[in-house]
Amino acid sequence: MARKNIYEGQIRNKERTKRKLIDAVGDIIRTKGYSGLGLNAIAKQAGCAPVIITNYFGSVDNLVETYIKGKGYWMSLAAIAADTVEKNPEDNGRTLTGVILDNLLDFFYSDSEMQNIVLWQFSEANPIMDDVCQIREQLGSLQFQHTDVYLNDTNVDLRAIVALCIGGIYGLVLHSQHMKSTFCEIDLNTPDGMHRIKSGLASIVNSAFDEAKRQKEEKGGVSIT
Repeated sequence: MARKNIYEGQIRNKERTKRKLIDAVGDIIRTKGYSGLGLNAIAKQAGCAPVIITNYFGSVDNLVETYIKGKGYWMSLAAIAADTVEKNPEDNGRTLTGVILDNLLDFFYSDSEMQNIVLWQFSEANPIMDDVCQIREQLGSLQFQHTDVYLNDTNVDLRAIVALCIGGIYGLVLHSQHMKSTFCEIDLNTPDGMHRIKSGLASIVNSAFDEAKRQKEEKGGVSIT
């Protein structure tokens, strides 16, 4: 029994140490950005010897990848998307598209770690970021499968529209957080500025679906609700 308790204690200690290392990655990304993610810096932040990182994760890259995948934002958004589709089965993805963009804006604005991760993604090619992009693309594919049923016989290119919106969200948030200035005379760091951007996103989405509806009615000669 004593041997078993010792073994279980070692397992718990290992898991606690791994958690400290993962948390240390987040602390460094938040305060120093991706450029601070060195072996010695992470070990010092976690209060561990550098060799522990290679023993437990194999490499710094594997540790950082574990941290980033653990953020789980895109997977949590997938659950929100599924719930939105279930509650709005007849609107052809209009509400779904708006909810995804609205949630992305809220999350990205509030999470400084994710902002630095995206800056890293933009600044250099990295296999870790490739994995994150693939998760994002998989969620996008699920969304577009739902909206394609309605939009395929129109010339509304929702993929291009959503790409521009997501790129705009990233750019506006990063500008507001790093430059601390207005963009097109809108201050995203104020409730009014946030409301205006959200209203703009909703207007873009609604305009796209309204145009699709107009084209379908024109082709079919009937009004579509």
